[in-house]
Amino acid sequence: MLTVGTGGELRLGPAVDRGGQGELFAVSGRPDLVFKRIHDAELARDAAWPDRLRVMVAHPPAGVRDGQGHVLLAWPSDYVLDGDRCVGFLMPRLDISRTAELHLLANPSDRRSPAPGGPHWAVQWTWRELLHTAVNLAAAVRVVHDSGVVIGDFQERNVLVDQTALVSLVDCDSMQVADPDTGRVFHCTVGRPEYTAPELIGADVANVRREPSSDLFALAVHIHQILFSGAHPFDGLWTGSGEKPRRDRLAAKGWYANGRKGPLRPPPGVPGFELITAPVRDLFDRALAEGARRPERRPTAAEWQAALRELAADLRSCRADRTHVHPREAASCPWCAAERARSEHAPPEHAPPEHAPPARVPAPRQVAAAAPVRRRRRWPAWVGAFAVLATVGAFAVPKVADAVRTEPTPPDIAAPRLTGASTRTVPAKAQFQSAYPSTLRIERASLSGFRLTVSFDARGDYVSNPGFRGARLLVHTRRGLVDVPPMKLEPIASDQKHIAARLTYPAHLPGDYDFVFNRDRFPWTRIGRVDVPAVAVVPNANGAFGTPASWTLFRKTSLPGGRLRLDVGGYGRPGDSCLLPTKSEPKTTEREYQNQTYFTWNGTTSMAVGNAPFYRATLTFPHKSRAFRFYCGISETEIPL
Repeated sequence: MLTVGTGGELRLGPAVDRGGQGELFAVSGRPDLVFKRIHDAELARDAAWPDRLRVMVAHPPAGVRDGQGHVLLAWPSDYVLDGDRCVGFLMPRLDISRTAELHLLANPSDRRSPAPGGPHWAVQWTWRELLHTAVNLAAAVRVVHDSGVVIGDFQERNVLVDQTALVSLVDCDSMQVADPDTGRVFHCTVGRPEYTAPELIGADVANVRREPSSDLFALAVHIHQILFSGAHPFDGLWTGSGEKPRRDRLAAKGWYANGRKGPLRPPPGVPGFELITAPVRDLFDRALAEGARRPERRPTAAEWQAALRELAADLRSCRADRTHVHPREAASCPWCAAERARSEHAPPEHAPPEHAPPARVPAPRQVAAAAPVRRRRRWPAWVGAFAVLATVGAFAVPKVADAVRTEPTPPDIAAPRLTGASTRTVPAKAQFQSAYPSTLRIERASLSGFRLTVSFDARGDYVSNPGFRGARLLVHTRRGLVDVPPMKLEPIASDQKHIAARLTYPAHLPGDYDFVFNRDRFPWTRIGRVDVPAVAVVPNANGAFGTPASWTLFRKTSLPGGRLRLDVGGYGRPGDSCLLPTKSEPKTTEREYQNQTYFTWNGTTSMAVGNAPFYRATLTFPHKSRAFRFYCGISETEIPL
């Protein structure tokens, strides 16, 4: 029987996850907790586990949760016994479905094209949200260090980020802690070389007492990766002689990609230090260059937090591309310059090898003189060509004429109608209004064609913390609720106490539309109802924010010759297999079934921010009295015809 250290029986729910050190289980009756059972092999390897857990439970840091209840540290809250043997511990449960590991957000390719189950809510993140993430990461490290704890294994998989850029540190049971009563130190025995400080390279970390300065090296690396497209500070273009040294050797010399010294330069396509302000540059120099020989010179987490917060308070968007965000003091857009540099360094598609040997030209052969040949009469070349074309055309023209048809232009779809729209001002939820008085003003929404424009203005202490990603639209359709990502974002204001923007959303789904900015602080507010003439609606009710999975079939029209025309609109352009026979229809071979492409794409396209495009199109295809389904890549978007 399992019991907790404070007394009482522990009843387990189903297994949640499994890792190298142990297995996670839900706790019956306590949805806010999970139980981590440590593997027997791990307990046998390190006999100090029971004592470590008792010290951590007895002396938790002061800021395990922030003032709003967010879990900063997944810290052990109680140890668990199996008989008289310590086998694991309880800790706060995090909603993993709403978080992502740090590297999935810092890397642009992972962020813009998330894997199945990945953070689809981050596809439209800009540098503004990444900067908020860096501020919150520094705040979490500050809490750890203020309590005398050293993270040790400060790697990207131990940092979870949620949709509002809030950070949680996990695997806290591996951190270095000390017993304040006896002075005994429980070392951090693991680590990743990419985030290991130069003074610890080659050391026996299982028996070395780490200093907080080693965490501050890793913090600087993380912040560099967050701000500079996932680039490690010791990766880049090597301009020195010989081969590029390993990361650990560059770190020991303090030669990082944006440093004042050393032959390492940022890789093409990644902005340089023109993206940040002078105070933040100085912190990087202290952490990565000066700190290589003097670890005590590395800036503290509090210094990072203050400098990054000041940087986040004075940003602007690029005029050419509103998704490019940079400091207001920058003379030009660093992101545009980085894109130009990437294109300049891209290799040509058919470039010959750089050092290819010259082609060998065969020497001319001597040819003996030939006897005079009587010249035949030749018909002009065009005569033969005409004969060939005439012969082929006799067979090909009927088929071409049958395939190319002049379609009448279909009448346009009736425009959506918006009703019930008005200006609304709502206060924060009661639990926030007393501590952080704030208001959200939503201007009267406007509808133009299939574009819905919403303007909001939020004011109050720390109201801008989630960034513009805190603005969300929810549609109540007859098939369920749908989160709709914006097609266009126009920032108006953004500082600590004021954030405002104008957002444009597609209005292809009929239903009631609700809007909120920072749903943890403000309630959802009805902005109106959109009526759309629709034959079928296929929202993805369970998809994450920004999932390209909602479609509307506006009209279905039968055409001569057994063909069908569909007027559709939604997220994600259908692929070549978007029209397939239903399962009840016979098919000759699997190959034929998968390769049918019975449609013509004749629509117009409006691209959204990130990788969630909105399309309106007209599809025509031969129907021939067969049953088909319109299929957009995932099962939730199936429209039976």
